Amino acid sequence: NDLLHNNNNNNNNNNDNDEDEIEVEIEDDYHVYGNNKIQLITTTFCNPDYPLKKFRDHDYRRLYNICSVITVYADQGDDALKYSSMFSKQMSLGRLSGPLFGVSFDVPLDVDVVDTSGLEDNMHSVRHSAFNVNRVMVEDIREIIVDRHRAFFRPSRLVNKQSNFYCFMNTPSMINGNLV
Repeated sequence: NDLLHNNNNNNNNNNDNDEDEIEVEIEDDYHVYGNNKIQLITTTFCNPDYPLKKFRDHDYRRLYNICSVITVYADQGDDALKYSSMFSKQMSLGRLSGPLFGVSFDVPLDVDVVDTSGLEDNMHSVRHSAFNVNRVMVEDIREIIVDRHRAFFRPSRLVNKQSNFYCFMNTPSMINGNLV
């Protein structure tokens, strides 16, 4: 374990003999301050431009150690992420179109993947910002943050498609009054 030492003067005294040493241990890629581990209540990614392989193979384990409610909102039609993936030559976490499996591809990660492909957005052909204009998504994010509900516990809004992959239960954005 690495140790980080921080010397503080006791009672704002300039006497070198009165210095206290504070240790911060680093364990398993996350910090321990005294006896309290850093914990996140929820982690939510909205169309993340982050390498899928890097998240799956390395960062998921670190994140899961400090947070057990992880949600990824993904849109397979997100053109901004498509172009980013083309330039970086890496699949983006935000363009998932199915369940998110671990390195061995036999066990799904303990992550809720929510497909936003059917939601209305405000950037039309780019499809990179449904989360700020779509009430159903805003309410879903609220339920994650406030109530800490996983996707399985939000059946009035989400449908489980396969394993840890969900989609919104709503009329697709391409259906409007002219088509009915």
